[in-house]
Amino acid sequence: MDRSYALDNLRTITILSLFLFHACEIYHIGEGFFVEGQEQLIPTMVYNFPSPWLMGVLFFIAGMTTVYSLRRRSVSEYYINRLKTVLLPFVVGIVAWVPWETYFVLKNHFDYDGSFLDAYIHYFTHYSEGFLGYDGGFTPSHLWFLIYLLIISFLCFPIIRLIGTGKWDSLTFNSKWLVVLSFVIYIVAYGTTDESIGKFIVYFILGIILAENKPYNEYIISKWKVLIGLGIILNLISAYFLILMKNYPVVSVEYALMRLVWSIGNVVITFGYLGMGKVLMSKSNPVMGYLSQRSFAIYFIHMPVLIATGYYVLEYIHIHYMLQIVTIIVISFGITLGLVNVFKRIPVVSRLLF
Repeated sequence: MDRSYALDNLRTITILSLFLFHACEIYHIGEGFFVEGQEQLIPTMVYNFPSPWLMGVLFFIAGMTTVYSLRRRSVSEYYINRLKTVLLPFVVGIVAWVPWETYFVLKNHFDYDGSFLDAYIHYFTHYSEGFLGYDGGFTPSHLWFLIYLLIISFLCFPIIRLIGTGKWDSLTFNSKWLVVLSFVIYIVAYGTTDESIGKFIVYFILGIILAENKPYNEYIISKWKVLIGLGIILNLISAYFLILMKNYPVVSVEYALMRLVWSIGNVVITFGYLGMGKVLMSKSNPVMGYLSQRSFAIYFIHMPVLIATGYYVLEYIHIHYMLQIVTIIVISFGITLGLVNVFKRIPVVSRLLF
């Protein structure tokens, strides 16, 4: 089985799913976003369903690909490559791409009628609470993933140095791991956010340790249907709990129990999802090959496009919200893919995003 097809295809599908989830976030109940429509339960549930685990999968895959990367480069070369492929796009994105979001945030939230230049200045001169950017202030937006990945890569230097030493070859993987990991995630990620750096560190380390572990691969291949089924049930419950949690103090029995379900569902569906990828996505085809080669560029470009599309759809296309969501997804994906192919023909940009 070629690991590159399974992981690359799974990563690509995960990135493409962001169009659906971010489009639904526009209609989220009780949670702000860059542009906002009328709050609706179904889009809220759709967004809440993957929020505990989707980005964790990408950090898990990043840990695995670190192992494969170090097959062909030294540790120092790996970190130099990280700076080029992660830090540089992050800086360029903050300066030249993310600020485009501010213009539409201001228009949607504050009926702004000024110029893009003024919005650009506003972006760099106003602090956004939590760096979320929902008020038009400074934010890394979706590029938070890149800076987290860079930080975690350096924090995990002692573990990365052990890659190739065979330290983890004798580990036996079974369902007990899932129980232990559920409580680890529960502890390190307890709070009000799904984007816990502690959780992402755990998944990154797991990716390194388990990348070439035979018992792990056999386990997720044989158990993926059970894990996916249980994970779907737990994460549907968690999706509703994420709405209710806002009504309880973080230090309360009710919140703690709901967060526990969140943690167990998080771990179970993560391993089920990875197993599903190995079983169902281990082969390539022209479409997936095309999209996989452009997955990072799609991720990098998609958010400002989706926000701009969302603004104009809300403003000018007055149809049922479900049809609005479909319209936002289709248009923003088409524009994103068009921009990707344009940028691919610009040498400097092509080297950065491809």
